[in-house]
Amino acid sequence: MSGWDEDEDEMSVGQMKQFLSSHGASFADCVEKSELRQRVRETKRKLSQSSPPHHRQQQSQQSAQSQPSQMKTCDCMQKGTDHVRASSSTAAANSSMGESKPTGVIIRQLAVGPLQCNMVIIADEVTKEGVLIDPGGDADKILALISGLGVRIVSILVTHAHFDHFLAAEEVRTATHARLHLHPSDRPLWDAIHIQCAMIGIAAPKQPIQPPDADLADGQTLTISQQSHLHCRVIHTPGHSPGSCCFYVEKAKLCFTGDTLFKGSVGRTDLMGGNSAQLIRSIQEKLYSLPPDTHCIPGHGESTNIEHEAKYNAVVRAKGTKTASASLASSAL
Repeated sequence: MSGWDEDEDEMSVGQMKQFLSSHGASFADCVEKSELRQRVRETKRKLSQSSPPHHRQQQSQQSAQSQPSQMKTCDCMQKGTDHVRASSSTAAANSSMGESKPTGVIIRQLAVGPLQCNMVIIADEVTKEGVLIDPGGDADKILALISGLGVRIVSILVTHAHFDHFLAAEEVRTATHARLHLHPSDRPLWDAIHIQCAMIGIAAPKQPIQPPDADLADGQTLTISQQSHLHCRVIHTPGHSPGSCCFYVEKAKLCFTGDTLFKGSVGRTDLMGGNSAQLIRSIQEKLYSLPPDTHCIPGHGESTNIEHEAKYNAVVRAKGTKTASASLASSAL
């Protein structure tokens, strides 16, 4: 359904987001449903003024035929769970890097949990040793993927402690016997999992989540497979949360950016511990200094690369590059 002929008062949150996304309208600053509804009205009015009736009909038909797009931003702490969901089966079956996947490395991405967090497994094809990043929910699907790949998870890495990135942490940790790593600055968020879940109106994990096994530190190198010299470097990128971290795998030319950097956007900074100045520094000084061809898998939505974001990101670009004005606090969810 395109939303053109439907009363926005009758549209769900997911339908409104799909409508806005399909017409290129931003909704990152809309927290309440009423704000989304107003944005839909404004978008319809603008499109009506700029497009002839027959063109609007064609847009409506194309939108109805297309699949919902993945979220580009993190809906952490947004009220309600009516979100557009990506196809988990497709994500599980295909490598997140497609034909460009580096030789000898297994990379699998799966959208999980109530906010469709990008859970990623990266492993060595020979030793089958690997790490799992952000077990944000759907433990059964994650464990099925691990089994299907035949990999042994040696470490679980959590980019930050917003609930949608570690809801399935305890179940996955128990099943794999892997050590779980988190930056200590996000420990207060980790311990507040029940409060976080209550704020958004979802059930807390049935299995109590125990403390992390190890701390992450900026510049730390974690071994994925010693035999194949496959390593992961920790990049502490505070801003979205105090302990937000990204994980750079040089051999694969790959960086997992969590909710720090998205395709075309950045993580919000209006949640507990968020800091706009820190986020800008983290992105410009730490992420944009990575090789331009580094492939980036964010915490939600589509993949991108460092070169593209440094030049064209709508919120934070490389130093010296003109950036469209936007409020960091509400630029992304």
